[in-house]
Amino acid sequence: MIRTDSVKELAAAFSKAQGEMNNPMFDSINPHFRSQYASLAAVRNSVVPVLSKHGLSIMQPLTTTESGVRCGVILMHSSGEIMEFEPMEVPATKMDAQGFVSAATYAKRTTLQAIACVVGDGDDDANAATGRTAGQAATEKPPANLDLAILATFDAAKDTEELKAAWIAIPVGNRHAYTPAKDEAKARIVSAEKAA
Repeated sequence: MIRTDSVKELAAAFSKAQGEMNNPMFDSINPHFRSQYASLAAVRNSVVPVLSKHGLSIMQPLTTTESGVRCGVILMHSSGEIMEFEPMEVPATKMDAQGFVSAATYAKRTTLQAIACVVGDGDDDANAATGRTAGQAATEKPPANLDLAILATFDAAKDTEELKAAWIAIPVGNRHAYTPAKDEAKARIVSAEKAA
């Protein structure tokens, strides 16, 4: 960690900010485990305004590596005091723009949650720690706030046109929560088309 000689004012301001922070809204769903989580936008909306109120700001510099993205965190105070934390590296699942942007988004969301000590991920009931597969979890019922009929239209879509029609049928204000499920369906369709 890199920091200024003194972080007295930064620490005092950060303590006050943390006392006012709330966990972000869980506005997204993991299509593999059907578990809810807070998007980067939701995390930012719950953290940044409170930090700013107390003279604090955050920078998250991104750099690319051969296999993914590194995201650092710099916490700054209006007094000029700073704390800079070691970057977190996230591998890209695909070596293309989409893969790198996805890794960057994940890294930014995770490091922002970590620095602010807010919780933006649902309890996966130790699925990751115990090696439970996505297939096992996918058979479970998704959270009640997502419409099962909409999820079924994604699962039933045979091509990108059917998927597009299912997406357009969702009211614009509700689409964000269904993005992971739509992306999973799109990946399935594209993979099937390539294999054909």
